[in-house]
Amino acid sequence: MRRDGVVVVTGAASGIGAATVAHLRSRGRVVVGIDLAGPGADPAVHHLADVTDADAVAGAIERIDGGVGPVRGLVTCAGIIRVEDALEMPAVEFRRVLDVNVTGTFLAAQAAARVMARRGGGSIVTVASVSGILAAPHRAAYSASKGAVMALTRALAFDLASRRIRVNAVAPGSTETPLLRSVQSPALRDAVLASVPLGRLGQPVEIAEVVEFLLGDGGSFVTGQTWAVDGGQSVQAGWQLPEEES
Repeated sequence: MRRDGVVVVTGAASGIGAATVAHLRSRGRVVVGIDLAGPGADPAVHHLADVTDADAVAGAIERIDGGVGPVRGLVTCAGIIRVEDALEMPAVEFRRVLDVNVTGTFLAAQAAARVMARRGGGSIVTVASVSGILAAPHRAAYSASKGAVMALTRALAFDLASRRIRVNAVAPGSTETPLLRSVQSPALRDAVLASVPLGRLGQPVEIAEVVEFLLGDGGSFVTGQTWAVDGGQSVQAGWQLPEEES
């Protein structure tokens, strides 16, 4: 991605989105965020838009391209989670998770890609999750949505390659964000930590650093891939030998 281009980040108001905005800006990138939250003190940081609204997200990206600079990068951090037993989850809640996490990702990518195609190319990084690779209790909707994001990433990469647009995904493991804290009890946090070979939660900036690589020239021959950024969470079988046997 050329350094003179603008990077658009959805879900920019908190968590991985906010960390991505801050990190890329610290590296000299022009970054504009889109979120349901209102604009902050810096009006270039957040545009108000719902990623499930095709006209709203396309309009925001067109305004950014016309008013701030050529859009050459997109990071789709907007997402929600619902934690509920599969037998009890209402259909409307299941659909809502897929609407935000999958349809929202598609609509943002579609709108950005249309602009990038006019500009000669660009790079899109979607945000999936290890929950799209591994099962966890009471996450049927979230796991389904993040698995779909990975499949969507591959399909978009294939369709957009001829337009010189690369599309990759990051799949964060358990990361210290407000979203994670909202669904984790202390007991669950301990159980999750036990499942991470590196023995700790990830930090949002660690995800942002991988996003930066995939957006930039260092990842110029990488497309259609999902990079797990998870402290090894997705490479284990789910059990470990007792210490005396390891």
